[in-house]
Amino acid sequence: MLSICIPIYNFDVRPLVNELHRQCVQSGTPFEILLLDDASAVHKEDNRSLGQLPGVTYEELPENFGRARIRNTLAQKAGGEYLLFIDCDSAVMNDRYITLYLEAITAGHLIVCGGRCYLPEPPSNPAQLLRWKYGVARESTPASQRNQHPHRSFLTCNFAVQKQLMLANPFLNTLTQYGHEDTLFGFQLQQKGINIFHIDNALAHIGLEDAKEFLHKSEKAVDNLLLIYQTMPELRNQFATEVKLLRTYLKLLQSDPLNIIRGMITRTMPLMRKNLLGRRPDLRRFDLYRLGLLFKKDTTAQL
Repeated sequence: MLSICIPIYNFDVRPLVNELHRQCVQSGTPFEILLLDDASAVHKEDNRSLGQLPGVTYEELPENFGRARIRNTLAQKAGGEYLLFIDCDSAVMNDRYITLYLEAITAGHLIVCGGRCYLPEPPSNPAQLLRWKYGVARESTPASQRNQHPHRSFLTCNFAVQKQLMLANPFLNTLTQYGHEDTLFGFQLQQKGINIFHIDNALAHIGLEDAKEFLHKSEKAVDNLLLIYQTMPELRNQFATEVKLLRTYLKLLQSDPLNIIRGMITRTMPLMRKNLLGRRPDLRRFDLYRLGLLFKKDTTAQL
């Protein structure tokens, strides 16, 4: 049986679940769809109705678990041999979405990533341009490219995994905030020699955050990145080589005029933020902005 696991947070998942349900029924494979709401503030009433569909289970958590813990919880609840994890703010773009995953599973792959894509036209809301530009440039890549660095390219938004493998390699529950739980998961699988196979079976990311929210999430992601690096010394050196932002930051720490570089980046962060919140956000400034966050948040100063 295939268990489709969808963590929900403040999003109407009815179109997504109805399409997944249709494709599963059409495929003839035994399936269940598990919906777990992570203490949302909106759309609960809408999503509760999905529990009436055959094979669909809807539950609500009494408190917010976060991205890592809720996925571990879904894995424990699931009854299928394989689990398909899907982010709630996704849209199915392919009539063979379920079939392509079933074919990859039948071929013997233990963990399969379908990828993420974005609508070709920029959003009409200029506040969402930063998230759209970042997604198109950094996340929307073909399987041929992702398979060159399969572990580094892992994303939690759209992947299938054997249940026993998932239970033996859970996400780190202490990462309660947004960001890098997928980076760590992919890295740990690489350390254990567990292969990740990528296919062209992307889901569209339709829940674009506005730039202010995306920058807030980016700040939380930097917190998680430092938490992983500073609290897991056994992984430190190898983990740093896999994360470009961290790798660049560590190189800058070794540079001779460190105070000058640190000062130039941190002093210009307000101007960078103004650009990123504007109508022409620049991704190079976004990268520098995140480096500035690392400089500000790294209280050890010696990693």
